[in-house]
Amino acid sequence: MNKKVTRILLSLGVLILLIVLMWQVVQSVTSAEPLSMDKARQLIKNQYSGKIVQTEEINDEFIFTIERDTGEYQIRVDKSTSKINDMERLTTKQLESTESKIRKQIEKEYKGEITSLKESKEGNQLQYEVEIKLEDKKVKLTMTETGDVIQEQTVTENDQNTSQEQLPQKANPPITKEQAQKLALKQVSGTIEDVEYEEENGQFFYLIDIENDDETEATVQINAITGEIKLSWDD
Repeated sequence: MNKKVTRILLSLGVLILLIVLMWQVVQSVTSAEPLSMDKARQLIKNQYSGKIVQTEEINDEFIFTIERDTGEYQIRVDKSTSKINDMERLTTKQLESTESKIRKQIEKEYKGEITSLKESKEGNQLQYEVEIKLEDKKVKLTMTETGDVIQEQTVTENDQNTSQEQLPQKANPPITKEQAQKLALKQVSGTIEDVEYEEENGQFFYLIDIENDDETEATVQINAITGEIKLSWDD
């Protein structure tokens, strides 16, 4: 009789323990904090470039409309899982060609006649070789696809040789330190921590360390003569 009572009590104890454990599990799941609108907005900013132009909250989703260079997109974020449920393009923008942008920039800054505009490639870097005719001189530019001038030569009518490219000197490279920093920040957004100018095997280049907003660090290497850019991330 005593053994039977003991078994019953033990069984009841085990059952109660299981009920308590299950209740704790359910509580931990149901008490998880749902995703807020601010956190959802930050999630979108971290994952997608563009400007958030509209936000909505419908049932169990946050709905964001973002404007990008290629058009407007609608992104749905699940409140409970923080996952992207769907991304849909709403409108499409006709992108202006890079050559057209380069022409507009030159016409605005130099106010001369573009006599030649050729696309070239230096390593993996797309460049544009431009010749501009002014009243008493001719200007030759080497530009990146983002519109940055990495080299400029001037030829006057009196001396056609003044535009001959000089051999690179470490003290006066074709790309200045300021130009190199601008090029680097177009590759990686963040804060410049250090800039070094070095020479190796006759090649002159800048090494620019940038700390990103999420505290990751990148090193941008820019050839001081050609403008070629190489990017590496620190582990």
